[in-house]
Amino acid sequence: MEINHFFPDQRIPFFRNIDKVLAQLLEGEKYQNFQNNQMFLEKLNERINKLDISLITAHGQYNAVIDLVRFDKPKKLIELSDTNKFKNNFIFSFSCNTADRLGEKMIEDGAITFIGFYHGFSPNFNIDGLRGRQFKLEMELFGKKIFVYAFIRVFSHFIKKPVTAQEFYEMLLLSILKVLDKVKESDVDDILSKFQVPINRKEYLRHKKLIFQSLSDIFIKAFDSIDILGEVNYIPWKNLSALNSEKLEEILISYEMEFEDNKFYEYLVKYRAATILGKKSEADEYLEKLKVENIERKVITEEYLEF
Repeated sequence: MEINHFFPDQRIPFFRNIDKVLAQLLEGEKYQNFQNNQMFLEKLNERINKLDISLITAHGQYNAVIDLVRFDKPKKLIELSDTNKFKNNFIFSFSCNTADRLGEKMIEDGAITFIGFYHGFSPNFNIDGLRGRQFKLEMELFGKKIFVYAFIRVFSHFIKKPVTAQEFYEMLLLSILKVLDKVKESDVDDILSKFQVPINRKEYLRHKKLIFQSLSDIFIKAFDSIDILGEVNYIPWKNLSALNSEKLEEILISYEMEFEDNKFYEYLVKYRAATILGKKSEADEYLEKLKVENIERKVITEEYLEF
């Protein structure tokens, strides 16, 4: 399983250094980031039948991931004609509006799960009641950085721990609000060090209560524009060995993919769970089902069967 991260624009302030932080948090995982869209798409094409994870952090619109070029039309970097390259992937798209047509098309073309924003992310972060344009911009960036800070930690937890896409989705808001509470109790120097945001101390302290109440409401609203398409029960297959016996037994009994096209993934997860539990007859049963599914899909290799 590889984690392929498309991060084309280092100029987006609230995403700054996200690739470096993820590389640290995902140490030991097969994580790679791409700035060039063609190199990213070529990588996906090379691994089109692999069960990988794709992360996109970029500008977006309903039918494309885009680059905003000043005084020019947005340049499409990933568009509807590229969605077949995400086959068999779990995708998180931290890009405005991409859960609309783009995410839907990825699922139609064989992606297992897509999580992303139906609406714009950036416009939600204006805090009413603050004075001065510069301070408002500082607090807008501050809020976005807290949101992204929490997101990348939940995302890395999802990669390393066997939780489902639905659990990841539910953990995200809880984590964001917990981080917000911790930041609220921090002093200004700690905030400056951690988030690298210029803050007018006097205005910050004067409006602190308003800022954090507003950010809590803003985060909930931003979270409400995130949706899951495809399989909510997707779970990173590689890390099942971290589960206890009770959880593995639960997977054998109740784990089920909703769509027939994804049954091969269900059988893979159950095969691995049965193998870890030492249930050879059940493991053999799911291995045979995998082989039947694999005749058409050509997905399963020794990588998925070894521990």
